[in-house]
Amino acid sequence: MVAAELAEAKPDVLVGLPGMLDRLTAPDLSDAIRGVRPRLVVVGGEVATPRMRLRIREAFGAPIHETYGSHECPLLAWECRHSGDLHTCDDGVVVEVLRDGQPVEPGERGEVVVTNLHAYAMPFIRYRIGDLATRGHSCPCGAPFGTIGEIQGRMIDYFPLPDGRLLHPYEIVSRLVWGPDEWIRQYQLVQERRDRVVLYVVTGTPLAPERAAEVNAIVRPLLGPEVEFELQPVERIPFESTGKLRPSRSLVHSEYDRVRFEPVHAMAGSRRRVLGA
Repeated sequence: MVAAELAEAKPDVLVGLPGMLDRLTAPDLSDAIRGVRPRLVVVGGEVATPRMRLRIREAFGAPIHETYGSHECPLLAWECRHSGDLHTCDDGVVVEVLRDGQPVEPGERGEVVVTNLHAYAMPFIRYRIGDLATRGHSCPCGAPFGTIGEIQGRMIDYFPLPDGRLLHPYEIVSRLVWGPDEWIRQYQLVQERRDRVVLYVVTGTPLAPERAAEVNAIVRPLLGPEVEFELQPVERIPFESTGKLRPSRSLVHSEYDRVRFEPVHAMAGSRRRVLGA
């Protein structure tokens, strides 16, 4: 459907999540997107792996430029077309890369801390957004902006299912946590096996049987009959090493993960927890 709409629109500039655009590079869609030749592709919102960038660039025949932002500061940095580093938006936000409260040296990794210079209604001063990034060197292009290099964080897994589909976790959680009913305080959707998915939830009130039945009725058709689904209440969900709460994770396969994640282990009684990376 997306491929057909792109073929009809023939955009000059293509903007989207790298994971979604990467799905359009599948061999069986090559004919559908053959006529889609934008002047450039802009990606953001997820970590774009080198393999993703290569596939997208070859499929659409256009250069790729990455952006980096957050809800608190919509645009933090954009990719330099000369060096590939990300120029920080110094005229709108102060971006710091810190370790133990001190700035790291160029080439070193640290925590991203931001100060939004134009958030007049709700100031964000030295706000820790939980991402890790590498501080960049002076860019040879000569632009009067700071730089950051590789970004770690906000990584989203696709779930490979037994019927061959790749399911984006947002297709599930958007039906559960983005509505007006905020009964889920925290959640983590984990694909433990190709045929098993568990939704860990921290609830504001005890989970009623009718609520559990409602969740099952929403989720099971999305996963298909071959996938086991479990709704598991927990007292807390551990943060990642980045300091963020990762909303979804596939233990089956992930292009984003550079380390092996520990599986979900049983705890005393019927409760379980997800071990962080």
